[in-house]
Amino acid sequence: MDVGRMAVVQDPQGAVFSLWQGKLHYGATHGGPYNNFCWAEVATPDPAGAVAFYTKLFGWTTKPDSGFDKAEYVEWMNGGRPFGGLLPMRGDMWKGIPPHWMVYASVADCDERVDKAKKLGATVRVPPTDIPNAGRFSVLADPQGAVFSIIRLTGMYQPAAA
Repeated sequence: MDVGRMAVVQDPQGAVFSLWQGKLHYGATHGGPYNNFCWAEVATPDPAGAVAFYTKLFGWTTKPDSGFDKAEYVEWMNGGRPFGGLLPMRGDMWKGIPPHWMVYASVADCDERVDKAKKLGATVRVPPTDIPNAGRFSVLADPQGAVFSIIRLTGMYQPAAA
């Protein structure tokens, strides 16, 4: 194919993700105006193992850069910029949920987009919730069951105006 090559792989903790080698199509980009994917987050029961894997595979760094087994949340950094996160799967709320990657689309108004998504047949998995110093997010499942998140980012994470 002349647009690019893709492989679907699974990390040692069990999260499935894809690799993309762009040719005529560069693939998705990070950030930008509203209604684009802006953040990716891996949820895993083994944060230290995930950090070891992804830092060796891609050369990413993390913030914080130590104590992964105790951290509530770890940001992935690439070239000194945050682009995603690692969410440790701790507690009964994660029972039965496999390790996974979650994608986030940026929106101008989280509550309004959740209302629109519900009218279009989506199921709300996590209602609009504030994240201190980051924004307001929600987890949705589309009518076919695919799960994704939306977020109204604030501060340094806010996307450029459309």
